[in-house]
Amino acid sequence: MNRILYVLIIVTLCTLAVVGFLVALSSFRDTTPRPLADETFMIHGQPTTCSMPSGQACVYSLQSEYNRWGNATTVRSVRYAST
Repeated sequence: MNRILYVLIIVTLCTLAVVGFLVALSSFRDTTPRPLADETFMIHGQPTTCSMPSGQACVYSLQSEYNRWGNATTVRSVRYAST
């Protein structure tokens, strides 16, 4: 009888752990990414943000790529200007 009780307790604890893990995992999927700053970079001598060409706010992935691309062009232009 004691052995059955121990098995039931262990099965219950494992089930609760799995359910808790699945709930935590689904809550992380539902969160939206934090907003990114609409950074300004010099393009053809004019300050430009991601939202300027379209006139609308950029989605997270486009803003992230624009910021990464803008930082890379800024580094390159500084490198070329110093040579």
